[in-house]
Amino acid sequence: MSLKYVINPTTGNMDIVNDFQGSFGFTVDGQSLAISPGNYTDVIIPYNCTITNFYLHSIDAATGVDVSGDCIIDILRLGVSIIGTGNKPTLSSSSSDAQNVSGWTSVVVTKGDRLTLTVTSAATCTKIICSVFVTKN
Repeated sequence: MSLKYVINPTTGNMDIVNDFQGSFGFTVDGQSLAISPGNYTDVIIPYNCTITNFYLHSIDAATGVDVSGDCIIDILRLGVSIIGTGNKPTLSSSSSDAQNVSGWTSVVVTKGDRLTLTVTSAATCTKIICSVFVTKN
C-alpha cells in the first residue's frame, strides 16, 4: 500500500490518494418481510486490515421497544464473534447507526478471512446494509 498521485479532473492539479483506506459490506434483504435472525452472508477479505468503524442502515425506520434494540447484527469469523461484548451495529430508534468500533474482541482481519454477517434481532427491518470501514495494513 502506498500513497498514489492522480490528476484532479476539476483543477488539473496532482492530488494524493490514500490507498490505506478500504471497506467491505453486507446486505440482507427480507423481500418485504421482516428479516429473521440467523447467518446471512459471507465476505472474503482481500487484504490485511484493521476495522475502524461501521455504518448500519435499514430502509425501514426501526422502532425498538426494548433496550436490546430492533435490529442487531454480529460479525463472525469461523463461527466466533469478532465483536464480542463490544458495540454491535444496532438500530433501535432510527434507520441508521454509524460508530467507531469500541471493545471489539478482534479488529484485525487477515487477507482471506471469511466474515459472516449474523442478524441476532430484527423485529421490523426488511432490508439492511452494513458497511465496515478499515485501514489496510
